Amino acid sequence: MKKPMPVPQLVCVYQFKMVLCGISPMIWRRLLLRSHQSIADLHYVIQIAMGWSDSHLHRFHIHGKDYGVAHEGGITFADNPEKVQLADFPFRSGERFLYEYDLYDSWEHEVQLEKMLPWHPHQLYPVCTGGNRLAPPEDFGGARVYIGYGQDTRKIGTWRQRLARPARASPDVSTKRSSRVANMLFAGCGFGRLAKY
Repeated sequence: MKKPMPVPQLVCVYQFKMVLCGISPMIWRRLLLRSHQSIADLHYVIQIAMGWSDSHLHRFHIHGKDYGVAHEGGITFADNPEKVQLADFPFRSGERFLYEYDLYDSWEHEVQLEKMLPWHPHQLYPVCTGGNRLAPPEDFGGARVYIGYGQDTRKIGTWRQRLARPARASPDVSTKRSSRVANMLFAGCGFGRLAKY
């Protein structure tokens, strides 16, 4: 007599490791998200974990198809990113996909599902559980330009000072959502331990 197939847990937690491509030493983040969170949630979590402002176009390339949160005047996507849950993808442990931010500078990130974990209802998700090094400033020119600056922290510091200025844009839905996600994300991150460069 055959044993019944185990019933999969309705909600699990995905542990992703995200690596910014083309930069050495490596810049990476480890992120935990519930399986029923959306691809839009993953986008906002990545933006916050990298310290970016979501002011550029982006896309995920998963299983041969592009997904993302559309911006006015930018590219559009066939699927509503709020309705596409991470569980909708038949991810396997070790599987990778691409997240690209700022299509002009082309900050490419390799996102790997490291493992699926049990969901703990008393744990806040999403959460960043680790990482290494600060992300490059936005509008910096991409990985090749960033590497070209080497260890010249004066030039990089100028970019960081520009980022510290208050935003001029009025808050929109993504900004409000990003703020809400940020409160959860950094609950256990420990980014104070990240090396500056």
